[in-house]
Amino acid sequence: MMPEFVSRFSFVFAALLMMTGSLPSSGGESQSLLELIEEAGLEWVANEARLRGDPVDGALVYYASAASCAACHEGDNQASPLGPILSQLGEGITDVHLVEAILHPSRSIRKGYETIRLVTHDGDIVSGMLVRENDETIVLRDAADLQSEISIKKDEIDVRSSAPTSMMPEGLTATFKNQKELLDLLSYLFAIHEGGSTRATELKPSPEQLTSNDDLSNLNHANIIRTIESGKLKRGRKIYEASCVQCHGVDGNTPSLPTARAFGKQKLKFGADPYSMFMTLSRGNGLMAATSALSPRERYEVIGFIRHRFMKASNPDYEPVTDEYLASLPPGTDMGEFKPAPDRNYGPALASQLGRDVNSALTIQLTNQTISYDLHTLDQAAIWSGGFLDVDQTQHKRGRGEGQPKPKGKRIDGLSMWKWGHDITLDYPTEDLLPRGPLPERWLDYHGHYLHGDQVVLAYAIDGREILEVPASVEGQDAIRHTLQIGGGKPLVLTAAISGPDSQPPWISGDIDGVILKTDYANRWIIRIPSDEQTRVIDVIRFASASDADSSKPLPPIQPLTMTHGGDPRWPETLETVGYQGFERGAYAVDTITMPKTTPWNTWFRTSALDFFPDGRMAVATTGGDVWIVSGIDEDLLNLQWKRFAGGMYEPFGIKVVDGLIYVTCKDRLTRLHDFNNDGEADFYESFSADTDVSTFFHAFNFDLQTDTEGNFYYAKSGQYTDYKLPGAVIKISPDGKTRDVVCTGFRTPNGMGILPDDRVTVSDNQGTWMPASKISLVKPGGFYGYVQTQRSREWAPDGGRIDHTKVIPPETYDQPIIWMPQEVDNSSGGQLFVDDERFGPLSGRLLHTSFGKG
Repeated sequence: MMPEFVSRFSFVFAALLMMTGSLPSSGGESQSLLELIEEAGLEWVANEARLRGDPVDGALVYYASAASCAACHEGDNQASPLGPILSQLGEGITDVHLVEAILHPSRSIRKGYETIRLVTHDGDIVSGMLVRENDETIVLRDAADLQSEISIKKDEIDVRSSAPTSMMPEGLTATFKNQKELLDLLSYLFAIHEGGSTRATELKPSPEQLTSNDDLSNLNHANIIRTIESGKLKRGRKIYEASCVQCHGVDGNTPSLPTARAFGKQKLKFGADPYSMFMTLSRGNGLMAATSALSPRERYEVIGFIRHRFMKASNPDYEPVTDEYLASLPPGTDMGEFKPAPDRNYGPALASQLGRDVNSALTIQLTNQTISYDLHTLDQAAIWSGGFLDVDQTQHKRGRGEGQPKPKGKRIDGLSMWKWGHDITLDYPTEDLLPRGPLPERWLDYHGHYLHGDQVVLAYAIDGREILEVPASVEGQDAIRHTLQIGGGKPLVLTAAISGPDSQPPWISGDIDGVILKTDYANRWIIRIPSDEQTRVIDVIRFASASDADSSKPLPPIQPLTMTHGGDPRWPETLETVGYQGFERGAYAVDTITMPKTTPWNTWFRTSALDFFPDGRMAVATTGGDVWIVSGIDEDLLNLQWKRFAGGMYEPFGIKVVDGLIYVTCKDRLTRLHDFNNDGEADFYESFSADTDVSTFFHAFNFDLQTDTEGNFYYAKSGQYTDYKLPGAVIKISPDGKTRDVVCTGFRTPNGMGILPDDRVTVSDNQGTWMPASKISLVKPGGFYGYVQTQRSREWAPDGGRIDHTKVIPPETYDQPIIWMPQEVDNSSGGQLFVDDERFGPLSGRLLHTSFGKG
């Protein structure tokens, strides 16, 4: 739903993308930032800087950006400034003057900073800024080398004149990454002009702030290359197989894309030596995007593998590494390894996989331990002490994130057993169970989890019997307490410990009439709960060892039902930002909704999906598992307010607001969020519809979320890089979440979707294997759209390896898309949006497509 208050239409679906310096004009051509500023007017831009600019961020632009302002305007003991000291400009300088000085520095050159042009007796022409002169000599700052001075005797000069051009170069706007940098720089200049040297000192960044975030700085290229050339290729091979093989082929000579290089025989366009290849990977070139998700060391490692495996024996373009070559590379000391960010706050629980064995886990941080549940069985997946989850190699900390969450600490062997039985047995049949999905609903119906402050309440039914479970640490003991509120129903069986010499039987207390605790044939401590018509609450305490058991300490009472209505807020802070109006003066503009720079929870704002409430507030999901609600999205964008609503979800890549509730597409389920006490935070993470086939490979995504006029939900599943049984699919879920159907198949990586007013669904797909280019398809029930399961790797395989990919016979045809898009047009497709708002003018009534790669 689109906000109703915007008088000129801004592209809200791209609201979280920063403007990159050029946008399409009404005539279809690209406008530079300079052209946009001229069109908007210098006075308007100056006013925008006053309204929206941040002088603190502007100081960083001044000192550290590509514009390199401080290099010329800040003097030191050895050299005079090449431009005026901007905190000492004096009276008569307006905001508009400062804007114009950046855009057109030669229109008004300040006295004393003119460019002097000299012609000598020998006919040489020398240009520069006057540094000093006396009766015999004139000294200039060399216009060709601003760090050098030229001293010329006056008796050697034939002609002396002042040049009409400033030494400050034209085109500085091209160095700004976005509109924000310009407005922040202007705000800084306004501040130091008015506040003088005192304000300039206050705003000057610290040395730590000026440290480059560019991972190419200070690299020891020679040592990295020398190490890899010695034969350390294992990691490079793994990266190639995970990231490169889909375009360049398994053998490096049969690319699936016509634009990809055949490493074994084709000339590399941008250099075949390790450093040149490294720079292509690092900065991107041609149709090759920058691979910033890899660390510098990893980029060199995959280059080493490519050179040794594919190029060395057969490509005449191969360049050997010599001592002379290594000596010619930029010097440095850093070996380019990945440096993980500090730990983040995910809330009391984080949904994810656990290693490669547990497809859908909920990991809960308790006071003394961490416990992880397998949400496909509600059995304990693992328990440990000493930390939460190690997510350093996952998408929580890495752009590509190919690793898996793992226990961060020491597993507690004595607490390893917590498992439900079914049909009154722990040895229930498993032959016909889903290999990567939940147990049958008659055995397990997982409802979701509640948050109550920092405590978690699990809600589920075992064999039709409703249960609320609260796990908690036991104070002063290496023990776990499970408080179970169990509704009426048939008998249940649960194992809570292994019997052994140093083990301690679990303790049970509470409403335990008829409850039996005994060991079975497999030395498991079994708890048998009789059938009942009433609800009962029991406590089960498990001990790591017999020495941990201490019955003298009373347990504080826990009533799970009272914890299902919301508790104290976990994230009470509201963060404020200032948005930016686009400089475009025509019908279409891109406004920027700015994200908070920092949060108390070390949030990584990798936004993955957004939707709007009817009142104009925006719900935004992040790849790391958050949902934020953003208010203040009005025409001015001067008071954007960000409130964290939910956290700890499993890779949410789709979001939809329906009847005031937020639905989120996660990797393992469709989640519906409830705020019972209206404190702006989700209290119940409801499992609205569990996915029946969850792969553990990092690239096995579930994408987008759309609804039709009947209230059905749709999302798309990847077909490549996944253990999924089908070759990608669009899934349809009924309005009540009870029914799931496959609409169509044949999708490689369907990054985005759309829906038309007549409920027809559109799906994009990414170029790669079986996809010669990115495309958009108008899908139909039973349709097949081209991806065939003819590939696998050591980490994923069709249907987990049950399908022999070598025997898959491709269909003779497939359903054609409505459009193919060459890679230079779109190399990473997003979703589609049908617009029927008259403010779109000639675009109204059309389908708009978004792009992650070219947006």
